[in-house]
Amino acid sequence: LRLLERAGVISRLELQPKFVLQRANKKKGVKQVKYTPDFKYLDNQTGRVTIIETKGVKTADFIVRHNLFVAWLKEHHADWVFIVK
Repeated sequence: LRLLERAGVISRLELQPKFVLQRANKKKGVKQVKYTPDFKYLDNQTGRVTIIETKGVKTADFIVRHNLFVAWLKEHHADWVFIVK
């Protein structure tokens, strides 16, 4: 990805960007839920943001957070591309 960034194919490369899927509410006893994929970048050819998640083992926690993140993306950034490998 760094080579693609240097070549100008992608830009705004972020390593482990954090997304808050649910804000904490101490009064209601609700904890903050975050999702941290591996990479996020802007594809300069398409103008779309791409998020990449790589997983060796898909744990139960990952599956829950993944599903929440997909729902969050549909609501907030339907045009973004999400790749899981």
